[in-house]
Amino acid sequence: MATGLDRVVDADVLMLVRDGSTGLPDAVTAVWPRTVVRTCVVHLPRNSFRYAGRQHRDVIAKALKPACTVPTEAAARERFAEFTDTWDARYPAIVRLWGNAWAEFVPFLAFGAEIRRVICSTSAIESVNVRIIAVAQLGRHVQPALRALATVAGPEPEDVAVAFAA
Repeated sequence: MATGLDRVVDADVLMLVRDGSTGLPDAVTAVWPRTVVRTCVVHLPRNSFRYAGRQHRDVIAKALKPACTVPTEAAARERFAEFTDTWDARYPAIVRLWGNAWAEFVPFLAFGAEIRRVICSTSAIESVNVRIIAVAQLGRHVQPALRALATVAGPEPEDVAVAFAA
């Protein structure tokens, strides 16, 4: 049974943006070795909040933001070092989380601000998928109604349009 993967195996996957799922990077790079695997810049700070007290989440978000918005990896390292100096004693798990994800975080910094806006998250892809699913589901509901309308109005497309407008 064809899964669709057989049709794209010869194509390149340039970038894989992931939210922390394990095993996926290894599977993708086994098939497409030149793929750049990167952690979602939205999910990484969000995952940090699992280790923080509610009273510190806003402050931590504000402290992590500079590491995500600077133009270079060196600048990001400096900003993250400042974060570590302030928060490592209280939340070492957050520092470990970022340290473990750093290699997959920094490819994001190689792009300019305009490109970053588009690729910063898995959310853009998820949004497209949701819209495609909504259209597909809408189509299932609309098609029977259009067939019924065509039966009442007549078989010609302009008859359906006139009946629909009425």
